[in-house]
Amino acid sequence: MRKADGFVIISPEWAGMVPPGLKNLLLFAGPKEVGHKPALIVAVSASRGGSYPVNELRTSGYKNSRMVYIPEHVLVQDVADVLAGETPASDRDAWLRRRIEFADRILLDYAKALAPIRSSGLTEHADFPYGM
Repeated sequence: MRKADGFVIISPEWAGMVPPGLKNLLLFAGPKEVGHKPALIVAVSASRGGSYPVNELRTSGYKNSRMVYIPEHVLVQDVADVLAGETPASDRDAWLRRRIEFADRILLDYAKALAPIRSSGLTEHADFPYGM
């Protein structure tokens, strides 16, 4: 994680929430691993749900680690019906693939943009390890 310039956080919807194992990983990942690095949230649902993990990660999945969730996210609904092969199975599948490509490009640009901030030394402030 320390070597990465950004992350794609994929969260299945687990009873309407982020799975406990993923939340635990994010709690243990600190600023040295993920701080001031961009992350794209991808939520996955077997049905038409999936939005709750996006909200949960944006609300509490970054605070002490300083991970930066980008404004874009991807919501994969009815996962059994999309992204199964090399070619889209439906118009919705084709749209989702374009959405993923778009969000990936945005994530890569955020990674480039945030690199100078991390290397500036400004983010290494021991007086404020947990924010406000």
